[in-house]
Amino acid sequence: MRIAWIAAIALAACALVYSAWTSSFDHDEVEHLHAAWLVGQWETPFVDFLEQHHPAIWYSFAPLTKAIETPKNLIFAARLFDLMLIVLFLCVFMLLAKNIYPESDAKWGALLLLSSFTFARESMEFRPDPLMNLLSFIGIYCWAVFLRSGRLRQALFAGLVFGLAVAVLQKAAVVLALTLLASVCFVIIGYFAKERERALSVLKGTLLAVVAAAGVLALYFSMFAGHWDEFFFWNYTFNKYFYLYADVTEHFSVWSTLLRSFEQNALIWMTGVAGFVIAARGLWRERKGERGAFELKFLVLFLAAGYGAFLLRSRFPFSQYLIVLMPLLALFFFELDGRAGKRSKLVLRIAILAMCVEMTAVSALYKGNAGQVQVQQMLLNTTGSKDRIFAPPPYHPVFRRDGAYFWYNASMIADVAEKIDAPEAKRALELERAAWERTPPAVVYIDEGEKGQYPFRWEEMKKDYSVTPVQGLFVR
Repeated sequence: MRIAWIAAIALAACALVYSAWTSSFDHDEVEHLHAAWLVGQWETPFVDFLEQHHPAIWYSFAPLTKAIETPKNLIFAARLFDLMLIVLFLCVFMLLAKNIYPESDAKWGALLLLSSFTFARESMEFRPDPLMNLLSFIGIYCWAVFLRSGRLRQALFAGLVFGLAVAVLQKAAVVLALTLLASVCFVIIGYFAKERERALSVLKGTLLAVVAAAGVLALYFSMFAGHWDEFFFWNYTFNKYFYLYADVTEHFSVWSTLLRSFEQNALIWMTGVAGFVIAARGLWRERKGERGAFELKFLVLFLAAGYGAFLLRSRFPFSQYLIVLMPLLALFFFELDGRAGKRSKLVLRIAILAMCVEMTAVSALYKGNAGQVQVQQMLLNTTGSKDRIFAPPPYHPVFRRDGAYFWYNASMIADVAEKIDAPEAKRALELERAAWERTPPAVVYIDEGEKGQYPFRWEEMKKDYSVTPVQGLFVR
């Protein structure tokens, strides 16, 4: 079976590299690479152009946008970076699995995870989530080592890495908060179970991790002191309202995302949920086991349940959110695998290999990017380097400035901003009006089936543009 495992890994790697070159671009990929290009043009996020994410990845990739001149090559290079992150993630996953399930054959859980199309695809596409996820699980691994060994140095490392994960993307704060809450539970249980020395050790580590994470974030947030109000508004105030409370027609149910993921990754969901139930039922028996065994099982159960609850609250539960949950499901696979006999283990491994073949086929046959590349090239050819455009992702050609403040999800986001009584929202709406008056887009390209992606108040602006023979293209 070792040769079969190696062959499956090689097959999956080839399919993902091929898919990175040929498959369609996601909205987020073009959004984040264009933001990186704008940063490289000395524009300031939140002040000069709309964004709703922490900007660490844009500043990191700004030099790449200067080195590569075509959108397709740029996206391919960014995807290759994420593929390297997947390799690192699988290594961290196997280390974590060995820490929680010392007798496990960790490489099969790693292959199960890689063979899950949702995880592989969403981890390959370029956005902050894959880097955030890697850092989050490095933090979880360091915390697991701390729980096993009691070494405060590992708690310090965990806090530092968790802080970096939140700096990359604010969603990592959910993982950090759940880890800390689980640790508070350990302290309370240890105190009342008269294991106060153990409880005190966890308490010291928790406080150290909190201080370390807070230090990293304080240093990171200090970089935005000059435009703190805008940074905080778009990343936190607006996002909270937009994702949880706003009445937006584009909102969708988490159940549609979960159902689609189950259809594509049935094995990891079935083994993961079954393993979760088994782990929960036998959790209390771990109390008398070796040091850290109970805490580690409790931690992964708490993370899975808590992150699942977080997903249920979101009104934009995109598939990329699942790349945090799916490794936890893959860990619960070992609950089944550890109890299986030789024949059952063989069946599980054959099922994982079949799942890998399926993921490979789906990745190779995934819809192509030729149409998107054609639109991007057309927009570059019909405009000069000093022209401004309006073109929502994934059709935006990356290497052109925008003639609007709200340049992606424009109508959707601006409509919500109008309903928020905040000076930052009013300022953004004023910047939008001023941009269309002083430096309007030379061309506008819209996907006529995506109303939320239209320019804000497009019906008012449309009179200044001529229709062209190209569907969706308007010239001023």
